Amino acid sequence: MDTVLYDAVKSQNLPIKSVAEVGVLAFKDSVVKNFCIDGIKCDLYEAVPEFCEKIRKEITRYPNITLKEYAVSDYNGDMEMCMVGPSTFDASIEHAPAIDHDGIDKSSVETLKVACRDFSEVDEGQYDIVSIDIEGGEWKVLSRMRSRPLVISLETQCRDYLNPYIGSITDWMFENGYKVWIWNNTDTIFYKGTPPALGIKNTLLSKWHNYRYYAGRL
Repeated sequence: MDTVLYDAVKSQNLPIKSVAEVGVLAFKDSVVKNFCIDGIKCDLYEAVPEFCEKIRKEITRYPNITLKEYAVSDYNGDMEMCMVGPSTFDASIEHAPAIDHDGIDKSSVETLKVACRDFSEVDEGQYDIVSIDIEGGEWKVLSRMRSRPLVISLETQCRDYLNPYIGSITDWMFENGYKVWIWNNTDTIFYKGTPPALGIKNTLLSKWHNYRYYAGRL
């Protein structure tokens, strides 16, 4: 479980009342798990029935968690998902980590049809933190988000993979007042407004990350 997001938020005592994670896979590895344990209201979005069954068993003692058993994107209907082990993604996506980094031919993998909801219809506008990690489909959720969370975490890069919608993501973040706060090998964590300082090293690395992927705009 990656605790970078949780540790940064807790270090600043940020006022968090509601969080969401889109693309959970397993509760034990959830990036919002510690928020859930703290009793904060958490919505977990996961579409794969096999994964949902395991998550349900893991969250039975947490009444503050709601599991949303469907995919979210920018439309209502069905989504065909490519199943590549723990890497599941919208089959309509042309660039995903499994494709660009692992060399997977999506035409040769197992697919699964799941229900999909327009995120604008399920996001009530109350989230303080939203984490989206759905293998290249992040923009389709972000573009339909009604909330303007204090913190947003997105999967944006991974070695030879770059999120296919990085330009649109950059424009949206700029227009809505978000800045690069923290990053790791795969994700960028954005803060709405001026990010709290997390030390000179993080500040310098975040500036470098901003110029490398966001043309210095964030």
